Amino acid sequence: MPGIRESLQRARKREIRKIIFDQNWINSLSKIININGCWIPTRWKSGSDRYVTITINNVEYQLHRLTLCIYHNLNYNDKSWQSRHNTNCNKACFNLEHLQSGTCGDNIRDSVRDKTHYNTRKKVCSKCGSEYRIQVTKTGWNRGKIVRKCDTCQVLRNHGL
Repeated sequence: MPGIRESLQRARKREIRKIIFDQNWINSLSKIININGCWIPTRWKSGSDRYVTITINNVEYQLHRLTLCIYHNLNYNDKSWQSRHNTNCNKACFNLEHLQSGTCGDNIRDSVRDKTHYNTRKKVCSKCGSEYRIQVTKTGWNRGKIVRKCDTCQVLRNHGL
């Protein structure tokens, strides 16, 4: 009986459209709360980027970004802001206390500070294979900035090689 099955599917789609996406909806989602206080949804699985993507009316949304939009009345499609997770927070987390909005630069600075940025894990120079030396800039505009230096490449540069 394909006619009954199709009408049931249409009825389910109409039910989905009736859902009101607000703070109550976010709070009612089934979740596991880990030791850090992160809300990890049980209904959806995280993707390869470890963020949870949900589909509503055939449109994909990232759950943590959608949470910020609902609570802070932000435009989801506005690319001038990004959602940022706190330190030691799971990327699947959608707890509002662990999320904040910010710019792309804020997000990158957070990842460097938390040592989750891919460049902060590099220990050796990709050009010569020597180990990096960590240096803190002491003067000028970049005072206090932590940089990695490769002594071997620096010597080669100074000698024009």
